[in-house]
Amino acid sequence: MENLKIVISGYKGFIGRNLSRFLKNKKIKIYKYKKNLNINKSKKFDYFIHLEFYISKNKNAYLNKNLKKIDEILSFCNKYNVPLIFPSTSITKAIENKKIKTLNKYQQAKILCEKKIEKFFLNKKINYKILRLSNVYGRDTNSYGVIPDLIKKMKKKKIILKNYNDFRDFIFIDDLNIIIYKLLKLKKTLKLNISYGKAIKIKDLSFKIKKIFKYKCNIVLSKKYKHSKNKINSPKNFDLKKIIRLHKLININLGLNIIKKSLI
Repeated sequence: MENLKIVISGYKGFIGRNLSRFLKNKKIKIYKYKKNLNINKSKKFDYFIHLEFYISKNKNAYLNKNLKKIDEILSFCNKYNVPLIFPSTSITKAIENKKIKTLNKYQQAKILCEKKIEKFFLNKKINYKILRLSNVYGRDTNSYGVIPDLIKKMKKKKIILKNYNDFRDFIFIDDLNIIIYKLLKLKKTLKLNISYGKAIKIKDLSFKIKKIFKYKCNIVLSKKYKHSKNKINSPKNFDLKKIIRLHKLININLGLNIIKKSLI
């Protein structure tokens, strides 16, 4: 494993920074992807991990930029015969089971990228891995996500919850790093749900954060709350458990306490 060469896009993001540091500690060579990346023809890459993803208020640009980028990455993989790892969204399985009726632009973009990847690799002898991620969280409370957002808001005197009965599942960044590391050993195509496997209501999560971090804010449940039309349970992670074997995933209580200690 120490001789592996990995290309990573989006290495400046939350997952990219943490994963790059983790893999470097495992003596794996990391190449930061750029469109004009100078490639030696004799160089053989073992994997391309595509973490870069555009987020924009401009809905059309949102989709177009991400779809254009995945075409660029697929062209690179084809040219240098490199297997691809693509982090998608756990919402995809719910869509396949017809439990989801409405999608935001982030979800649409991830799903369309998945379809492009499947079509592109259909008749090629290159494997790919689509990782259907639940909410990824960790020590960096300045990143995007449900937990960092709640922590920031709870530093104020009052926080109003609008979607407090919605469920979310989470995966700690340290676990995700280990999972991806283990997947580098598998030379086959797969789609994998990556989650802890036990969802929690936003309301319960909020009170848990307040207790663990000892915040004194007032949590208000909005009267304007409407139940979500999309009823989502935790994605089943049986296949994931087979891959990680004896590794025990970090539960939400432990994860929040790790974050708390990192802030001291």
